[in-house]
Amino acid sequence: PRGIMSAFSGWLCAAVAVAFFGSNFVVVHKYDPGDGMFFQLSLCAGIWVVGLLVFLIRDAPPFYPFALVGGVIWCTGNCCTVFIIKQIGLGAGLITWGTSALLIGWLTGFFGLFGLPSEQHCLQAPWLNVLGFALSLLALADSTMIKKGPPLGIEGCADSDIGLAPFATLEVGSFSGGGGPGGAGRVGAVAELSGPGAGGEPQ
Repeated sequence: PRGIMSAFSGWLCAAVAVAFFGSNFVVVHKYDPGDGMFFQLSLCAGIWVVGLLVFLIRDAPPFYPFALVGGVIWCTGNCCTVFIIKQIGLGAGLITWGTSALLIGWLTGFFGLFGLPSEQHCLQAPWLNVLGFALSLLALADSTMIKKGPPLGIEGCADSDIGLAPFATLEVGSFSGGGGPGGAGRVGAVAELSGPGAGGEPQ
């Protein structure tokens, strides 16, 4: 039936959104994004490309310039995500702004704010809806006890050292036994890049 397929497609899209919305900021937690402006530019460029593809796949539906206002507001707030993740952590940050979005969305749908109609008449058990919302708020309160720990990694090694270590070891092993032109210089250069503790001592 059409109703079942519509519900299935809705839950399927929700699952995709959970997977991708829940992972798009992991890179900020793992790597140093600097002041976050390049990350924000890359994120917005990716969103624009996907939006353009969807726009073309759907045979170019009507474009509403007023919708850009929401994008500007979202992008302005998104500039803070790098600082949020670095200061309070990825988990607490996602829970906080995700629950905030849930709060606004629930209030809008349940009471009919911002000129939108209320959807209470569509609920078979409104008390379950309210209970779920209350549990979400409890999850937000519980997230305040999350403490941000030190980043995971090898003690005493920077991210760049860890990333270069396998290549430095390979290069040193390749050139240390050979006497080709420039071999000693290349061994020394690679060992210098590898840094202390990466296994790249010149031979």
